Amino acid sequence: MACRHRTTSLFNTLDSSAPATSIRAYTDGSKSSSPETTTCAIFIPALNKEHAWTLSKGFSIFTVEVTAIYQALKLFYDMDDCPPEAIIYSDSSSAITAISSNSLSGNEAITATREIIASLKSSGTRTRLTWIPSHTGIEGN
Repeated sequence: MACRHRTTSLFNTLDSSAPATSIRAYTDGSKSSSPETTTCAIFIPALNKEHAWTLSKGFSIFTVEVTAIYQALKLFYDMDDCPPEAIIYSDSSSAITAISSNSLSGNEAITATREIIASLKSSGTRTRLTWIPSHTGIEGN
């Protein structure tokens, strides 16, 4: 519990240093309760927006985590006024690493996510992908 408290405290300290104009989204992906399906979800506190999707059979957890990040970014891109900074919090360090890499990827979700980040950048929105540990009591995750 002490470690959980330190983790939450550290997160809150780091998060509070982000500009007030930043918009934050929490994303997640997981296996669904029904066999062989996966679900991704986003939560955007500032917009009071929560949404979850069940994906087709055959998607890996990795692809679902990337898809959740993509969906949050797409929502920001589709806003009438793009925010100056979008911060995406994800508990998938592998998804964040793959999206941030310069390596070519055969994964369509990675490619689409990189493209929407580039589109946000050209619209004036800085994008930050941030790893947060799961199940540690961070509000929103």
